[in-house]
Formats: sequence, structure tokens, C-alpha cells
Amino acid sequence: MQAAQLAPLGVGEILDVAIKIYWRNAPTLFRLVFLVVAPVQALSVLIFSSALPDVAVLGGGSGLLQQQPTTQLPLFESDELWTIAAGLLVLLTLTIIAGAVSTAACFKAITDAYLEAAPEWKSSLRFAASRLLSVVWVTLLTGLVLALPFLPVGVVIALLVAAGADGGALVAVVVLLLLAAFAAAVWLYVSVQVSVPALLTEELRGTKALRRSGGLVRGRWWQTFLILVLGGLLASIVSGAISGLLTAVTFTDLGDSLLPSLVLNAIGTTIATVLTTPFTAAFITVLYFDLRVRKEGFDLELLAQRVGVDPPTGAGFATTPHSRPPATDGSQPPYWPPPPGWRPSAEDPPQS
Repeated sequence: MQAAQLAPLGVGEILDVAIKIYWRNAPTLFRLVFLVVAPVQALSVLIFSSALPDVAVLGGGSGLLQQQPTTQLPLFESDELWTIAAGLLVLLTLTIIAGAVSTAACFKAITDAYLEAAPEWKSSLRFAASRLLSVVWVTLLTGLVLALPFLPVGVVIALLVAAGADGGALVAVVVLLLLAAFAAAVWLYVSVQVSVPALLTEELRGTKALRRSGGLVRGRWWQTFLILVLGGLLASIVSGAISGLLTAVTFTDLGDSLLPSLVLNAIGTTIATVLTTPFTAAFITVLYFDLRVRKEGFDLELLAQRVGVDPPTGAGFATTPHSRPPATDGSQPPYWPPPPGWRPSAEDPPQS
């Protein structure tokens, strides 16, 4: 695979390039995700084991719901409830941060690999940490954007209920509105999928990154949707296999009490995240590059300068906009893809 290949890629080719990058750099990608995710999962075990009672859990050789020594739910004091809520809030915050750091670090490592540089987990984590707040902000904005289509649904339902609408008509309207909102959310979800690569590569923050993603996906929405579906299915197969294996383990003696169940869940979540996060980042990163190649004649030399690695040699990427293109007779573009607005000034000579 040529790292700096500028030719537009098909759906299968994008996934193929992503899989090759993922497989060849798996140790580095796995390590950097593990170092971020594992501490958060360990903390989740501590919080839940101290907050939840050791009551009925799935487990045991019979696979039935078994009753533990505590026969009723304990009553919590208000101070204890606030402590538990604070712990869960801290855990949620750390989970969001861990997701942002691991995604950004994977992007850096995958970009280095795409440019034929050796990715390093330390430099990738430093790169991610330096852009943490921006990545978290874009992640939160993405969630808000996806929730927007459902807000009018709630308003309309409230108005219909207040007006005393007929039950059957109300249900029909609600179903139609939810379907429309879901379709709009899917459209928005696909449109903003390359916002994080746009942020990290082009230093576009907040809504600018979202708009940039929408502009790149525009005109290629269905192809982008197909790539996301296929890539998501591949990642789901791996995640589902791990979840199924650990679910089977919970029906043994290890699942008889709360703490072992929490530990197994944390291990499964960590393994699934370590395996799937780099792959998801890989195909979204390659997709982002492909969209820029198609729309802008993207220059990987400029990309190499932005992410702080040496550009690959002998790959034949395009001349940068800041350098003088080689002289031609006007019948062929100075580089490929042609610069915007280029037109041939003479007919090509006849083929002999």
C-alpha cells in the first residue's frame, strides 16, 4: 500500500487500507488505548462495588437469578446518595475524556502510519492531550446536534396532549414524528463523522469542525453511510464476540457475586474498546483523507507538516499550493488532481 496515494478510493478500498494500517500497527494502537481506558475501567469497578449492594445477580452453574446474603435493598442516607452520584459523575466525565484522548491518539498514530512514519504511542498521547479540550467540545457538540431533531417532537407531543388530541391520532403522529426525527439524526450523524479528523488536521474548533465535516461529506453522503455501516458491523462483530464470551462466564461460579461480575464487565469493556477504537479511527481517518482528495486534491506533504512527521519520499504526491508547479505545454495539468479551475490550453498530441 502506498501511504501517500492520492487516487480516490472506493468503499472496499477504504476499508482495505484501514484494515492494513490497523493490523500492521496493532501493538502501538492497542497499547495507547489500553493505557487510557484501563484506569477508567478500574475506577468504575471501585465505584460500583462500593455503591451497589451485593444482591441478586445472574450467575452460578444453573444460570438462574440467585439470591446473595443481602435479602433486601439497603436504605441509603442522603449523604451516601450524594457521594454515589458524585462518584458516577466523575466516572462519566473520565469516560468522556478517555474516549476523546484514545480517539485523538489513534488518529495521530494512524496518520503517521498513513505517511509511512513509525507511529509511537507516547507522541500520539501527547498529541491527543494537547488537543483534549477541543476534542471533548466537538464530541459534546456532536451529541447536541444529534439531539436537535427530537426537540420539536417533544414540543409537538406536549401541544397535542394539552389540546386533548385523540389517542389513536396522537400515537400515529408521534410515530411519524419519531421516524422523521430518527432519519434526520442519521443524516446528521453521517455528516459530522469526520469532524474530529478535521479538528486535529486543520485546527478547526467547535462548530467550524462540524461544518467542515458536513461540507466534505456533502455529495458523498451515501458512500460515507455505507462505509460507516460496514466498518461498524466489523467492529460490532468483534465487540459482540467478546461480550458473548464474558456473558457465558457470568453463568459460572464467577458470576455468583457482584465484585467478580464487575471485574469481568470491566475486562470485557477494556478488551472490546482496545480492539475496536483503533479500527473505527482507522476507517474514519482514511475516509477523511479520501474526501479531501476527491474535493480538493489533498496534499499529503502539507498533512505531514501539520502532524509533525517527515513526508514520505518517492510517493509522488501533489505539489503544494505554495510551491511552483513544473512547466508543461498546457495540455496536461501541472499535478494531479488538477488545481481548481484548470483547463487544457491545447489538444493532446495524437497517439502514434
